[in-house]
Amino acid sequence: MEARRGPANGGEVPSPRAGIFAFYTLFFALQLALVATVGLRGDETFAFRMFSEASTIEPRVAIVHTAPNGTTFEVPLHGDEFAALVGRREFDRLGLRRVASYGAEVQRFRWRAAAGYLARHWGARDGGPTSAEVRSAQAVVVRLATSRNGRADVVTEDRFPIGPAE
Repeated sequence: MEARRGPANGGEVPSPRAGIFAFYTLFFALQLALVATVGLRGDETFAFRMFSEASTIEPRVAIVHTAPNGTTFEVPLHGDEFAALVGRREFDRLGLRRVASYGAEVQRFRWRAAAGYLARHWGARDGGPTSAEVRSAQAVVVRLATSRNGRADVVTEDRFPIGPAE
């Protein structure tokens, strides 16, 4: 059996730089992997952008209700109302065009997530809709008019049925 070499018997001590080099190599490889796979994440976190996107968004949210005679109609929500229902102040400007921070796709993702949350939790919050409004509500509709880098608006509409997620 061969004796281990070390400082006591004249051998070399491994350099601490090898461990540091391995750590930095692993760290930068992980960062590159996050940037390379940005398209797989809906909110585009870790996206590298040298020049920010000049995008705008104009959100509108409405609740689809069913009348006693069976017809459906939409009731648009106001910004303060929507922000209170989803519990996030950043959603308080409905119907106003504004800069889409972090890009149009990120804002579409956030607004859709907020509308989906509202649909799943409709009527569950204190100070929310009355019981008659809860019973007649069928869906949350979010319409987003977005423009990217000065191009024409792209309008998307998503419907989220009211009730718990299946």
